[in-house]
Amino acid sequence: MPSFFLYTSFDELQSVSMKEKHRLSSVAVNIGASGIDGIISSATGFAEGSSSPTTLLIGGDLATLHDLNVFHNLSQRSRHRDSPVPQKTNNPPLSLSLTSIIVNNDGGGIFSFLPIAKHGNDVSFETFFGTPTNSFSFGKGAEVFGLPFDNASQYETFKTKYRKSLFLEEPSILEAQVVDRNQNVQVRALITMLTNEVNTTIVSSPREEDAMLLHESRLPIKIQFV
Repeated sequence: MPSFFLYTSFDELQSVSMKEKHRLSSVAVNIGASGIDGIISSATGFAEGSSSPTTLLIGGDLATLHDLNVFHNLSQRSRHRDSPVPQKTNNPPLSLSLTSIIVNNDGGGIFSFLPIAKHGNDVSFETFFGTPTNSFSFGKGAEVFGLPFDNASQYETFKTKYRKSLFLEEPSILEAQVVDRNQNVQVRALITMLTNEVNTTIVSSPREEDAMLLHESRLPIKIQFV
């Protein structure tokens, strides 16, 4: 599952003096070993190499659990005074501005799109494929490593807390609680259906501009919050 590392964009910050500093300058894409392994570690290296505030957008909660130990390394780059992780005293590294965004849909959502999902309990789908993560608290995990943490289940709340994380200038974690895996499949099916309708209309319409205007507001947002 790909992971995207994004610099913060120009219009995402309220302070005029900070906007130029956080202007979007590059985008990097990474895919971990076996799809999800090492995602946050790769982002950490990218952030160190860029020497600029970096946002990590990962595929989900399961990918984070596969690379959870990297938060120990990030805690060494934190200026959080209450960190329980011992800080190195000899030549301490500069603080690393990396915001890790965890998109939490309670497990491996990609498998819900495969035919195996229809067999449910007959193949122990939740245990071996869905792999729910609701028994793990990312907030408690962040507390163990002494990293700033916040979560959001509404879009507007998420935007506010994301902007706040950009000003911390140290590693932080933001959990986005989105719709569950089953509902995500339904949303994807709806998007596919409406997209096909739009494409069919465009192809059959003598004026493509009119067709686009007719359908431009009908497509739902793929990732929905709870």
